[in-house]
Amino acid sequence: MIEISIDTTQALRSNLVFKIPEANVDGCFDLYYFGTSDPSKQHLNPLQELVNYWINKSSEINVNELGYLPIDFSDEYIGCLKIERVTAEEFKLSYGFSRIPGYGIDPADPGDFFIKVNDFEFDRDTNSIIVKRETFLERLRNIITTLN
Repeated sequence: MIEISIDTTQALRSNLVFKIPEANVDGCFDLYYFGTSDPSKQHLNPLQELVNYWINKSSEINVNELGYLPIDFSDEYIGCLKIERVTAEEFKLSYGFSRIPGYGIDPADPGDFFIKVNDFEFDRDTNSIIVKRETFLERLRNIITTLN
């Protein structure tokens, strides 16, 4: 379903790998802004904190509500996953971006980014998919354990 991992095969830097094959999402993103997070506010590493934020926000969303989960922090935009609770048991996921600059959000503590986005642009090279809520949340919990 969803993959979030670190690619350490490049000599000079590591990259964040983000994939949702069913939605045609296949990204490799720079981790620069993850290194600027305030470590005094963290219990986990910054990427684990971000995935934990995803779990918390996804767990709180009600039917017919939506929010945005940031993943790609760039200078001019933030790549994010739009999540809509379409039924009690299902989410609709769509990948795209917001023009909110990546340097304005702490990846380990995105705060109100989940509800703040008002300029989401769907990535036309991807597809929206419907996923089971519990399957999505369980996958995110598993990802946290693999990011040690």
